[in-house]
Amino acid sequence: MKKTLVIAMLCLLSAVMTFAACGQTASSEFNLINQKPWSYAAREERMVYDYTMTDRDGNLTASGIYTVTISTTGSETTFNSSLTISYTDGQGTVSMQSRVVMDATSLYPKYSSKTMTDSLNNTGYELIMNYEELTSSMTFRGEDSPRQSITLYELGQEVYDNEQLYQIVRAADNLGEQDSTGTFSIINGVDTYLNGEVTSYLMIYSVGESTTVHAEGMENKYGVNADGNIPCRPVTIKINSDRSGSGTVVDYAISQFEGGCARVPVRISRSQYSTSSFDVAYRHTYTLSDYSAI
Repeated sequence: MKKTLVIAMLCLLSAVMTFAACGQTASSEFNLINQKPWSYAAREERMVYDYTMTDRDGNLTASGIYTVTISTTGSETTFNSSLTISYTDGQGTVSMQSRVVMDATSLYPKYSSKTMTDSLNNTGYELIMNYEELTSSMTFRGEDSPRQSITLYELGQEVYDNEQLYQIVRAADNLGEQDSTGTFSIINGVDTYLNGEVTSYLMIYSVGESTTVHAEGMENKYGVNADGNIPCRPVTIKINSDRSGSGTVVDYAISQFEGGCARVPVRISRSQYSTSSFDVAYRHTYTLSDYSAI
């Protein structure tokens, strides 16, 4: 039972948005830009975010640090991310790490891994998706071998790994124009093991009207003004379904950071809905607090 709860918790923290409310479906073309936004860094781009989770009344229920690094060596690009969350009620911490290796041009994934650890319940797991060998496995903490392995299939066009989500949209060729949209598919490894078969979702993004996001800690860095206010283009990302809900909003910097990279995700925010009332129960927000491109 605890292991089932651990997987359910990860689904809530996963990049893919939960189903709720009503939405609309759409079909749009999707293309990547030739020079990827992170390619301006000689070796590595690193983004650090302050994470907060608040309830429907605005009370802080959890906080943490989310870190993303991107590097390219030869023909391969690697995304590494980590998230550590501490709950305000003292109910321990949850930590997650992920790694995706992909083709540097097409961004099609070759391999991904994800681990999650729950310190309070002493539970967790490791998920591996090997797209080159078409194998996958999920191993629970405390067990020596995978409980289950699922064979993957050859990826089609515009199909990516769930852990690439925000960066795939970042590399789309039409983020500079309001009302632009695009669709692509992602494979969700956790849902694959919950469902017992390879599970993918058709995603859609839409570009909104420009806004300004305050990023505390970014004042006077990489061309950001003394107030830490960064002009951004909000992009809503959600499952392309008539029950997709409000989705996740990623605010990408409009201007390239001075000495840094382009379209930096400055803020990521999404709502988590109650499974009983379908009202918003929690709000998850990640705000850029530190940055480097070397």
